[in-house]
Amino acid sequence: MPSKDEQQKSFFPPVVIGGVGGSGTRAIATILQKLGFYIGSDLNEANDNLAFTLLFKRKELWPLEKNKDEVQCCLKLFLKAMLQQGPWQTEEVMRLRSFASKNRPQHPSDWLKERAEKLIKHAPNGTATKFWGWKEPNSHIVMPALLQLLPDMKYIHVMRHGLDMAYSSNQNQLQFWGEQLLGETNLELTPANSFRYWCAAHRRVQRFGEKMGHNFLLLNFDLFCKNPVRGLDQLLEFIRFNLSQSDQSELISLISPPLSIGRYKKHKQLEISQEDFNFLHMLGYSY
Repeated sequence: MPSKDEQQKSFFPPVVIGGVGGSGTRAIATILQKLGFYIGSDLNEANDNLAFTLLFKRKELWPLEKNKDEVQCCLKLFLKAMLQQGPWQTEEVMRLRSFASKNRPQHPSDWLKERAEKLIKHAPNGTATKFWGWKEPNSHIVMPALLQLLPDMKYIHVMRHGLDMAYSSNQNQLQFWGEQLLGETNLELTPANSFRYWCAAHRRVQRFGEKMGHNFLLLNFDLFCKNPVRGLDQLLEFIRFNLSQSDQSELISLISPPLSIGRYKKHKQLEISQEDFNFLHMLGYSY
């Protein structure tokens, strides 16, 4: 019987979708689903992979370099589920249930228990498809671990204008990871802090992107909506997927520009640092 590493090599590298919450990741995940990618068995309406949320949206994993063993353990459990390398062992079932033993910020224990039981019930059975991946906005948080075990993974970071994101109602990442990425405690959920978080997250992601080279795609969702034909061509080229013109037209119909594009213009101008101002412009956005 081939080893787990040998089995894993029989699949295409995963396509992973992340971003700051509310950036358009749902639309890109929906496109992958339509292309036949397996993106998980426990998804919410936004197509987030909730098994990933259960395992990795945990503040105790930070700093990542001091918790490498724990992060690697979680990632191996996650990959076993995604690649259908089953069945679960008794100790693995106990481990999965341990992640739901207490409430977490943004996720009560009952919700986490439902995630754990769904993951356990959907036992790996060896029927995985070779096209696979997942979407969970927080994926960028644990990129070092992902790259260590999945060096050939393709990562799509979906990005919207940082100032539009500053006024989004979705500030979950600022609330959850703001202290870790900004190095400050007791952060208020303000547009200014949200923009600072956006800048910090994208600077960090860019560093990973430089290491990943052609396996990294910073997808500007504003431009994607403005010219979906060109955006889809770029996406399909990145994941090396060929489609007929009619199939492409069906996918393009899934893309609609959010009504919130440009919402920052309705607000008083934020006071932002020169460094962040320059970074915003470097990414192609004006203020």
